[in-house]
Amino acid sequence: MRQDNVLAVILTTLSISGCGGGSSSGDNNSSSSPSASTNVNPSSNQTFSTPKEQILKGNMIFAIEGLVDKGGSVSNYSSIPVKPRLPAFKGANTRKVNINIPTPTIIIDNDSRWVHDWHCYQAVGLSAQRVNNQLLVDGTFSEYRYDMDANTCTSEHLATYVFNNAVFTSSLVFESFGSVTSKTQQGSEQTLPTYHFIALAHANQLQTNFGSAWEQMQRPQIAAAAKNAGASIFQLNDSSGEITLDISQLDNDVVIDFASLDKSQILSGSIWGMPGQGAADKRWCRIVNIPDDLSHSSIKYQSVIATNCARSTQRYCDQSEQSAAGIYPPVSPIAWDSDTANNAQLNSNEQYKLDEIGHFVVNSMAQNSALITSSSAIRPIFGNGKKRSDGQVNNAGADSWAGHPGHCQNVMSHHRTKMGIGFRQDRSDSSKMFYWTQDFN
Repeated sequence: MRQDNVLAVILTTLSISGCGGGSSSGDNNSSSSPSASTNVNPSSNQTFSTPKEQILKGNMIFAIEGLVDKGGSVSNYSSIPVKPRLPAFKGANTRKVNINIPTPTIIIDNDSRWVHDWHCYQAVGLSAQRVNNQLLVDGTFSEYRYDMDANTCTSEHLATYVFNNAVFTSSLVFESFGSVTSKTQQGSEQTLPTYHFIALAHANQLQTNFGSAWEQMQRPQIAAAAKNAGASIFQLNDSSGEITLDISQLDNDVVIDFASLDKSQILSGSIWGMPGQGAADKRWCRIVNIPDDLSHSSIKYQSVIATNCARSTQRYCDQSEQSAAGIYPPVSPIAWDSDTANNAQLNSNEQYKLDEIGHFVVNSMAQNSALITSSSAIRPIFGNGKKRSDGQVNNAGADSWAGHPGHCQNVMSHHRTKMGIGFRQDRSDSSKMFYWTQDFN
């Protein structure tokens, strides 16, 4: 294998900066300069998004379909056609294909050069076929970690599924309970719920829209809701590929539908409690089906929900140049304020103009800024990156404001009752925003 065929990896660097109200200048390592694009008027209600194509990373069911389309014959470095989109299995009917991969073998999705598309698969007694937009699978399929540096499969076990004549619908739900089990490397098996794979797809959707930390934070609540309601909780839109949660069957508030809430109370921070009083309620973190477009109204809802979720939970904030490290207790909810948002927008406009991060216009008591490509305000506030794993308590992403030194102190300040978000379009991706500012008063 030629070295130039071993993968390249795109590393996206988050740039964040904070000041005022006790925070630091932060890390100033900006991402690569975007190319030019048209200006955006953030005060309009236009939705800045393109039709979504739901790409489901890491879902092994699509690899099995790709092996079927390949005809089942594979060797090291074989490329298979993988179409990880919902609704699934749109191709023509196939014959039953026997797939034999006796040892972990490097398989490449769509002849890709990116490391996340290179896998190490093993198949034992596996057969599959696509019939009438369904996938029929029998046998055992495993994945092991691919080592890019050594260009080889490792012994690190990632997943094994045992299929017993399982029938998957186009929404990834399998028809019979007990027809799919997961298996550890030690051989113990666990029967999976029929919604297991669409739940993985929904988790991937949350990660894509709101960031890894947000998905990880909501995962236990969504899992509890799914266990209660079953597969019907996951509703697939056949046109867009979007998955929403139908929680009408639930008899508790383990998750809360955004559509059921008073929108003016969301923005005033008064659904549960009041700004300046008590502590924000943890139910802010249980809101699901949050709009994931970049209209001005959606960004307002996203930013208030994410900030109040952060403020509802005790968190450790690292030391910055202007703020001491320590545990910050839950504080009162915060409200959207148009004047504060206008202040934030002035700074985002200047960041856009200069194409760099900074606090160029500060008319509020505290300010966070970031350069990050995002399709929501939840990612820069809470969701970007993984939560810390060093024993300190902070469930926000380490590369988001609620997880980063200085910015964390701003988000958790008990002195602040009002906030606003400023944003400008990504020059290289018109469907996302890049120049973010959050102001507090």
